[in-house]
Amino acid sequence: MHTRSVRLAGSSALLAAMLLVSGCVGHAGPSGKDGPRAAAAANGAPDAAPLPDLSGKWVIARIDGRALPHPIALTGRGDSLVWEPDCAGQSISYRAAGGGIEFSRPEPDGEQVVCEIGYPQDLPRVLDALQGRWSVAQAADGSVMLSRAGASIALHPAIPAAPTTLAGEWRVAGIDGEDFDEPYGIALSADEHEIWWTPRCAGAHVAYRISGARFEVIASDTRPDPTAPVCKIAPPPRLAEVMDAIRAADRIERTPHNGVRLSGHGRSLTLFGQ
Repeated sequence: MHTRSVRLAGSSALLAAMLLVSGCVGHAGPSGKDGPRAAAAANGAPDAAPLPDLSGKWVIARIDGRALPHPIALTGRGDSLVWEPDCAGQSISYRAAGGGIEFSRPEPDGEQVVCEIGYPQDLPRVLDALQGRWSVAQAADGSVMLSRAGASIALHPAIPAAPTTLAGEWRVAGIDGEDFDEPYGIALSADEHEIWWTPRCAGAHVAYRISGARFEVIASDTRPDPTAPVCKIAPPPRLAEVMDAIRAADRIERTPHNGVRLSGHGRSLTLFGQ
């Protein structure tokens, strides 16, 4: 009887241990469907929408709708926005956070070599304003829009996307890489399909199409129209050169000063709106 009593005691201990283990497993059972989410949380995996690509160069010109005296240029690298040169030590890190993005200034890591260079007065203010969590959206022009309660900041591409149309009024500012420095100006008009010099009777016009950064000249009938009115004004001396540069172009882009540059086949033309 004594031996049997010992066996029962051992069995009871084993049974209790099994119940304890099964109790632990059973406790996780009801939330088993949340297992992957819980595991992701435990592993620190972000449950967030993909971040916009911040690589490249950006400009911040306003904070909360107020213009800065001098726009601040930052370069996106990896998980940081950096004011160049790097040795100035002015940067801010970012990461996915919830459904948005979170910025934070990096902690100093030991002894840092800082170059003796002045940086814009508003740079520390801009970096401080970026700190914290933001909702993020990407605008049609490629800008990254940050917003939160009572605050907003826009990061604009340093060189905006190419225009989708030339519609408007333009003046020739440069040709073949040199300033258009003449005692007279050349003004051009355009709609969504054609660019021309006025008066139209001069026959200086080019039909075009834009697709992204590609500029395509559309061939048209260049034979003179015998019924067209005869111009009583002589065209500017370099107008033919300007129109030839447009016809040679196969690329369109914005310049850093918000002009438009057409280029291709060794020719280029810079236009500014007016």
